[in-house]
Amino acid sequence: MKSSPRKLAQRYYEQGDHIKALEVIEDSILKIGGKLKLPSDLCFLQGHIFMALARKTENSDLKFAFFLASVECYLEDYMLQAFAAVSLFHLGERLGSTLYYKKAVKIAKRSLSVMSFDPSKSDQQKTKRTLEDIVETTGSRIIHGLSVKSSEPN
Repeated sequence: MKSSPRKLAQRYYEQGDHIKALEVIEDSILKIGGKLKLPSDLCFLQGHIFMALARKTENSDLKFAFFLASVECYLEDYMLQAFAAVSLFHLGERLGSTLYYKKAVKIAKRSLSVMSFDPSKSDQQKTKRTLEDIVETTGSRIIHGLSVKSSEPN
């Protein structure tokens, strides 16, 4: 019996074989005809893998690339955009970038306005608190000009 791509990719990820997990996801994209048709759970897993790799690596260039890749994955599905806000916030932190902070706030606010958070589900409440923290922290940094540098062109 053949496993679903999600289960197979998850199994590779849990075994620490991130590259093989990403390969299964990319093969799924090719088979179904593009990312727009990719199931949410595969978009989430792909973004989660890139986020995990970003947190794991010490190489700042790789860290940047992995966070940026996670943003792309999370933006593929409307219900995953809250996670894109988190990745964008990390990019803003890493680079001291007003541009990424602004994008993080915009997506966090939009996610807070359209998502419903079940008070009985701790993971949803944690996501809500994280988004609220991003809006508060990032908003004050932008207002007070505390970002180290601006990524926006002159």
